[in-house]
Amino acid sequence: MRTTTGRLALLLTMGVALALAPKAVRAQDADTKTAPTGARAQDADIRQAPLLVRAQDADTDAPSDPEIPLPIGHQHMEKGGFYAAGEFLFFRQTDPLKNQVIAVRGLLDFDGSITADLNGTLVNPNTGTPVIIPGQAKPGTFIGSMATALSAQDVGPSSYEPGWRLTLGWKFASGIALDFSWMSLVENKYAAVATLVPPSLNPGPILADSFLFSPVYNFPNDFAGPPNKLAIGNPNAAYGIWNAASVMSIQFVQRFTEYDINSRIPIFETDYCRTYGLLGFRHVDMWENFSWRTVAEDFNGQADQTDVAIYNNIVSNQMYGPTIGFGTEMYLSHGFSISADLREATMIDFVREIAKYYRADFVTQSKRSKKDYTIVPELDGQFNVWWYPASGIQVRVGYDLMTFFNTISSPDPVSFNYGGLDPQYKSTFRYFDGFQAGIGFIF
Repeated sequence: MRTTTGRLALLLTMGVALALAPKAVRAQDADTKTAPTGARAQDADIRQAPLLVRAQDADTDAPSDPEIPLPIGHQHMEKGGFYAAGEFLFFRQTDPLKNQVIAVRGLLDFDGSITADLNGTLVNPNTGTPVIIPGQAKPGTFIGSMATALSAQDVGPSSYEPGWRLTLGWKFASGIALDFSWMSLVENKYAAVATLVPPSLNPGPILADSFLFSPVYNFPNDFAGPPNKLAIGNPNAAYGIWNAASVMSIQFVQRFTEYDINSRIPIFETDYCRTYGLLGFRHVDMWENFSWRTVAEDFNGQADQTDVAIYNNIVSNQMYGPTIGFGTEMYLSHGFSISADLREATMIDFVREIAKYYRADFVTQSKRSKKDYTIVPELDGQFNVWWYPASGIQVRVGYDLMTFFNTISSPDPVSFNYGGLDPQYKSTFRYFDGFQAGIGFIF
């Protein structure tokens, strides 16, 4: 009896073991899928996140993820979640300025009294101050070499400027990712100056080239400048702040900011390659200011705010429109991959154009403001190298090229007609290109 009971107990134990064995195996398989090791690929679904937030692909020779004491990554990344990324940018942009001559060396004899004294006879009496007997007056005579002293392009060629891009987004379980990004470049400034010392260090036999002249006209008496700039001629013979000026400086400032709402939609995917669509909305803020400052000093080298004239030409391009594109990513090995994205945008450009002259004490000014509307197509191409050092961490280094067609700029920024400001504004092709490097985290 005891033998029979023992045999039944043994058979029952074996049956329970056989019944539980498949469940244990299935559970182990499930663990392998949800918690991959270095010998398996990370879940591919998380790669649908845009920008720095993509999948950490791995092949059989990839190392296992290190343990990092941060709240990033999780066992079920295929279900999606929140992600964030930050990037450092180093970009350059188009300088639209042309070679407009702004100032030349010399001065204009407004009433002819300067040339009369230059052509006159110097009398040295035995006692008293020497006297000039004026010769023939020639009003409107230009005195000097008229060599170019300052042009718009003197502000210099475009250079690289730093910036940043910040991204916040959410990846859905369906594989679609939606994010918001903010890109901004540091304000870019270019400057040039002309003074009483010409490049040749030779102001000429009568020092005429130590003065600067610009053909500004139609201005009121508020911009007459100091009356006695020279030791000869009548008061106000070199009439106007821009006539016989001592210092002229120009500055060109560029600002660029971009806001994007972007979605990444999976199209085709294998273990080592994937293709995705890009769909979103973009706002681009492109702002430029050309400023020109002129100082006219008297014979003793003195000047105040009433002897300083400033000119500004501001162009603001505010662009809004949808974006569409596609991209592909290919896994290499050891946690590295490469990707290429191409995007097109068709935006409405709301343009604001402002030109004005004003005196440094802000007592008087002349201003022109105008609004325009244009259509601006844009092409944006990126090439990136990705590195996935650990689950939930992704590093990107790449090159970006953005081209804008039909934006508005003022290549010849100065209007010399004070009373009827009319600087030219033209359609301009622009490009932005540079390098980007950053890191993203999946939470």
